[in-house]
Amino acid sequence: MTSDLKGIITTQLFDINYPNIYALTETGHVVQVKPTAKQKKDPLFWRILEKIKNAKIWIPVSKTKHQLLEDDWLSVV
Repeated sequence: MTSDLKGIITTQLFDINYPNIYALTETGHVVQVKPTAKQKKDPLFWRILEKIKNAKIWIPVSKTKHQLLEDDWLSVV
C-alpha cells in the first residue's frame, strides 16, 4: 500500500507501550509515533491502537511530526 500523498508515511504499528508507539514503514524503517496530549489521556485511544496493531492495519502518519492523522486517509493535502 503505497501513499502518493506528500507528507504522509504508510505504517503498521508493532509496539505500543504507553506512552510510546512504534510503527514500521513500508520500506522497513522504524518510526516513533508521537501521540498528542489529548491522545495520551484517552484510554479508548490506547485500546483502539492495540486493536489496529493486532489487525495489522496500515495507518497514515504525518512525515514531519510523526503523528497519526486526525482524519485518516481522507486528508486533503
